[in-house]
Amino acid sequence: MFFAGKVETNFGDASADRSGGKLAFEAYLYWNSKIIPKESIGALIRVNGASGTLFDPDFLGYQIAEQTRKKQVTCEIFVLEGLDGALNIDRESYNTSHAHYLYIQKWLHNAFRQFATQHKKIGREVREIEVEEISSGVNSKLADITGEVWERMRGDDIALPTIEKRSIYQGESLPVKVGGNEISWDQPRISKSKIGRSDRIEAISIVLDAYGILELLDDERRADLLFDIATIFEDDA
Repeated sequence: MFFAGKVETNFGDASADRSGGKLAFEAYLYWNSKIIPKESIGALIRVNGASGTLFDPDFLGYQIAEQTRKKQVTCEIFVLEGLDGALNIDRESYNTSHAHYLYIQKWLHNAFRQFATQHKKIGREVREIEVEEISSGVNSKLADITGEVWERMRGDDIALPTIEKRSIYQGESLPVKVGGNEISWDQPRISKSKIGRSDRIEAISIVLDAYGILELLDDERRADLLFDIATIFEDDA
């Protein structure tokens, strides 16, 4: 999901001494289930194409609780005119009481709020569709469990993770990517004959992603974990 905006203002009739003069900037917010690299999570202000700061994961002090969504958004603000007066001497921080900084901060918070509202709406619609699709491939009990866990951990406005599947063993389709997290099944220790039910593995992968576990592992360790859990239920039809 992508949101872009452009602003030019001279602050009405306010004097340059009070307002800091004309301010012009362009900005975008981009959402993805996983932002890579993690250092680009948050908001970054660029003045004349350069920035002496890092991405701010708090989006310039956005106070509303959006912890999950904040971790899935990257934003850049390109200042075309103004803001120079808000730069501190070290040029690595800003005077947060300067009119230009306060204007950008307020704009960003309003933009993030609109962005989040639209994302929630789309998420609910997509989630309803995905629940139906998962229910067709996973028995209803597993679908109910995964849906309940996902809603409890991520909220009902965050869509279920997109799952990419591939035929791995005797026609069985296993997840090779869950919510942007790749899974590598091509390993000697993984016995394809003991993988068991693919629908159960798919359900387990959704639950693990809901808890944020998959993103902590590499692609091979994700397969290891799914295989080890599935092996526990090997004889449970």
